[in-house]
Amino acid sequence: MERDFAADFSRRRLPLAGRPPEGGNDAFVTAGLVSPTPYNQNTIDFSLNKGALPNIQVTLPGGLDYATGLKSGQLNDQSYWSTHYVGLNGFSVRDTVNGGRVDGSYKSEWGPLARIDFGVSYTGRRKRRTDVSNDFSNGSNQYGSLYNTVAGQPGPITFATLGGGILSTFNFPNYLQGAGGSFPHTAVLLNVPALLNGLRKLDGTPNYDKGGVYDFNLTLPRFNAVNSYDVNERTWTAYVEARLSGSRWSGNIGVRGVWTNTRASTAVDNILSVTVANTSNPTNSATVISSDPTSLVKNGNYFLPLPSANLNFTIIKNLQLRVAGARVLARPDLNQLAPTQTNNAINQQYVVTFNGNANLKPITAWQVDTSLEWYYRPKSLISAAFFSKWLKDDITTLQVNNVDIGAVGCFNGQPCAPLPFNVVQPVNGNQATLYGVELGLQ
Repeated sequence: MERDFAADFSRRRLPLAGRPPEGGNDAFVTAGLVSPTPYNQNTIDFSLNKGALPNIQVTLPGGLDYATGLKSGQLNDQSYWSTHYVGLNGFSVRDTVNGGRVDGSYKSEWGPLARIDFGVSYTGRRKRRTDVSNDFSNGSNQYGSLYNTVAGQPGPITFATLGGGILSTFNFPNYLQGAGGSFPHTAVLLNVPALLNGLRKLDGTPNYDKGGVYDFNLTLPRFNAVNSYDVNERTWTAYVEARLSGSRWSGNIGVRGVWTNTRASTAVDNILSVTVANTSNPTNSATVISSDPTSLVKNGNYFLPLPSANLNFTIIKNLQLRVAGARVLARPDLNQLAPTQTNNAINQQYVVTFNGNANLKPITAWQVDTSLEWYYRPKSLISAAFFSKWLKDDITTLQVNNVDIGAVGCFNGQPCAPLPFNVVQPVNGNQATLYGVELGLQ
């Protein structure tokens, strides 16, 4: 009998993501044609075309066709337009992995045992996301009514009022050529730096929609604690595997033990009130008041044994039977463990979405694969395989409707009343079974 022992050690450190900070550097802005009334009344005609894009025609107050006005340049006038939504946002992400492992093997000629492989490993991963934005602070809708004329306002505040150089139009050559349909082909382009500089000029002037005066500093993006997170995951693994062989068969049998600890840090707040001056206007932005964010830290841990076996039998020459079985796991993504929350109440959509859940368990499955392979000539194969998998704790999305989260809605100048929200979050689902047959020819 001959016995040999070998060992190997490795260590790694990987910065998966560590870009320069980008939070607050993205912009999403919208504009509208100005109106002498609290909101515009345009007419949209829409019709479908079989096998082609639809027909879309927009008629402006006064009878001007929107597409014609854009194409001719008639609407390329700074005094006809103003801003509506000014979203300034972005994420800064840092993701690092540290790890090391020690592996060994033991060779033997004892019976069917050819070798034993074994080892231990450690992996530590930390992912941090910082959200810098202005939706949650109501900064994005401070100028939401500029393109309208609300009560008491002398007239609309236009791009010309803000200094001009903000809007231009562009016709794409061959835009959707051959796609059919009739619709506007001219794009409206906004110069974001010029828009922001123009909005600064309004500082100290009356805000007829929300009261008080305009203050550009209130629109600047700031740290959003409830949509930021810091998640740590530490995993220790130990395994042992026996490699076996006989005169007409070979394979391996082993088990892997996985120990994982997680720690997720974020912050939570509660929506207290949502105020909308005119709910009949779907573009009327809401003012959302929330409680101060409070820190939330969640810890989790689990241990899972993961046995596996793979066997290969030679029935006759060129005909093989393969049988494999294992228990496997798939961990939640780190961001799925951080219960950050977002909502779109600012746009009159009353849904609170928890993007993560610190109580999520890994997805586990038992799987079995059996295949019969006939190598009927060199480099040629006919095979038939059966596979099955029993899943547990698959991750899905749960929505609960009409939840009283303690918020009130203050609409159209009427007394405030309880405002229910739909609540969405990821959860572990029930069990599932997958099975099937594969046939192959090569």
